[in-house]
Amino acid sequence: MNIGNNDTEKNSVLLVVDTTAPYQAVIENAILMARRFNSQLHALLVEDLDLVRMADLPFSIEIDRISGQVRPLDKAHVDRALKLRSMRSRQMLEQLAQQHQIEVVARTVRGNYLFEALDASLHADIAFLCRLKQRSYNRALGLYPKSNIGSVQLFYDGSPGASRALVFARRLAQAQNIRMTLVLPEVEQAARDKLQQQVDKLLEEGKDEHQLKNGYSLAGNETLSSERLSPDDLLIVSRDSSILAEQHYKDLLNSMPCTIVLVS
Repeated sequence: MNIGNNDTEKNSVLLVVDTTAPYQAVIENAILMARRFNSQLHALLVEDLDLVRMADLPFSIEIDRISGQVRPLDKAHVDRALKLRSMRSRQMLEQLAQQHQIEVVARTVRGNYLFEALDASLHADIAFLCRLKQRSYNRALGLYPKSNIGSVQLFYDGSPGASRALVFARRLAQAQNIRMTLVLPEVEQAARDKLQQQVDKLLEEGKDEHQLKNGYSLAGNETLSSERLSPDDLLIVSRDSSILAEQHYKDLLNSMPCTIVLVS
């Protein structure tokens, strides 16, 4: 993997898009970062299989947005709607890629978003999981994700790939001229102190022209929480992290309102 200090190095960058919520600003941020890393962009468009399964349930209904009419949820209608959203997502992706002069190779799958994203990320150096939960935005009030990054949040647990995730987070925060926020796992204080010492040592050893001028902020005693993150934030996690193997944390990641970046 090449996420060192040389921007001419090639990286495999994956963008995983939930076709039910393909918000342009989120996708564009990932495209801009892929271009920064001089990479061909691979995109995986995920059609939510759970919506199709929901239509098979006898009590499933849908409400017409215009008339307010209630009717049984029709599986064929859901299938057509998913295909239409997928087509529009691909068009948006290709237009943005052309606008920013970056090559994109896209494919579409139907399945569980997080499962498909984690599986595909095994073959990428950097994977952007661009999925926004309903509470992350308000269509009526026009509250959508901004084109700029709110904060760079690094979950550091000392896993084998955590140092690479740290390098990526540091460089990204430096490029955005913002502070990196360090999020530690929910462990004993002595273990937290040891992890913070590891981060301090790695940052000290990595001092160069890309050194993060503003250092980092520590997220207090908080661990991973969807409540303190916004749609404009980036949560960076090592692909080797043990949290990706634990169902509790998978459910938590699935509820995150921000873009998750997996670094291999």
